[in-house]
Amino acid sequence: FKDISIGEPSLTMDGVTEKIAPHTCRLSDMTYSAPIKVDVEYIQGSHDQKTRVEKKGVVIGRMPIMLRSCSCTLYGKTESELAKLGECPLDPGGYFIIKGNEKVLLMQEQLSKNRIIIDMDKKGNLNASVTSSSERIKSKTIIQMENQKIYLMLNQFVKKIPIMVVMKAMGMESDQEVVQMVGRDPRYAALLMPSIEDCAKEGIHKQEQALAYLETKVFCL
Repeated sequence: FKDISIGEPSLTMDGVTEKIAPHTCRLSDMTYSAPIKVDVEYIQGSHDQKTRVEKKGVVIGRMPIMLRSCSCTLYGKTESELAKLGECPLDPGGYFIIKGNEKVLLMQEQLSKNRIIIDMDKKGNLNASVTSSSERIKSKTIIQMENQKIYLMLNQFVKKIPIMVVMKAMGMESDQEVVQMVGRDPRYAALLMPSIEDCAKEGIHKQEQALAYLETKVFCL
């Protein structure tokens, strides 16, 4: 494919192609669309008898045209010309005509996947959340700081989990190792101290203990 372009809004019947206007499509329950044209270059033949063939303007499909876009027949028309075409001069366009019905595309926003979003909840707690999805499951992981303690919130658990329990379950049994993973600045150690004490109150010091604790918090249907 060498070049792809959009033609003028038209309708082909009995081998004859005619230009169409949006108002005609509304009245006749047609789609206001234009052909998608492409220049094709390919090799014909085999072995030593190969020839390069090029075809221009091959129609490979049709595309609905947005009213008042640069490919629309209404583009650049004066008020009198629009009136002759059956269009209101005050109509801003920006929509499509599909089988005679006016259709509009609605914008939809969603959180970016695998991006850390920092925000505050209704209680004033600081949250760091990450949304991820696969073919089978969609999950949202939240790291929350509440009362100077850090917790993990995941829909697989019935309640929030102290972050140090998660760290120990991942194999980092030494509190010093966890602090060093976060950073060597003394401020990080002071920030993690309430969470370390919270984990110690639960009596969790080894990886096996942390895994057993998490197993009791797994949500079961």
